[in-house]
Amino acid sequence: MIGILVVAFSALLGGLVQAVTGFGGAIIILIFLPLLLSMNAAPALSDVITMILSFSMFWRYRESVSYNDMQNAALIGFIGQFIGYYIAEKKGIDADQPRHLSQAIVIQ
Repeated sequence: MIGILVVAFSALLGGLVQAVTGFGGAIIILIFLPLLLSMNAAPALSDVITMILSFSMFWRYRESVSYNDMQNAALIGFIGQFIGYYIAEKKGIDADQPRHLSQAIVIQ
């Protein structure tokens, strides 16, 4: 029972931060979840909670969403992803090591 209350409390605080700032809900949630779950399971549950929070905000304000802007942002992100893969391939960077990818692009 205490575990459910901790998860609910962390989701409430994370939702509040997410609604006010637009980001950071997962950070707040991950303060409390590792007290109950392993470090492998806590981020997964945090992702599920923040996706539900984000979808509920989207659903509430769906009439005012500019789908053209979303399409443009998604297209730019998609193109940027392929440019990043192309640069990584040309420089011989292992793309399976993403924490070193940005450093390797600058250094090489």
